Amino acid sequence: MTTSAPTTTMPRTVCQSCTLDATTVIMVHPSAKPFTSDTIDDTQTCAIRTLVCDARSPGGDVLVSFNRDDSGSTGGPNTFTTILNCNDDMQWTLSGIVITEIECQSA
Repeated sequence: MTTSAPTTTMPRTVCQSCTLDATTVIMVHPSAKPFTSDTIDDTQTCAIRTLVCDARSPGGDVLVSFNRDDSGSTGGPNTFTTILNCNDDMQWTLSGIVITEIECQSA
């Protein structure tokens, strides 16, 4: 008879528990569009959220707005990927800034 070691499941940390609704995806700007993908990886020490904003047409520019531009915006040609990190208050952050609203824009 073969026995195997019991599997130990570590308890989830607070910063692994952020949910998609902790940051609202808004559609306020006239050029706003849905993110192409929006996923959470909670297998790391703290959860990581990856949002992909693709241009409406090849060669088009995209812009991602954080907190209605109050926390800045960034982008580039064709596609832009944003990585947010979950903190111990179960909030999504970018470079330590809490992101409560995020928007994908492409003209």
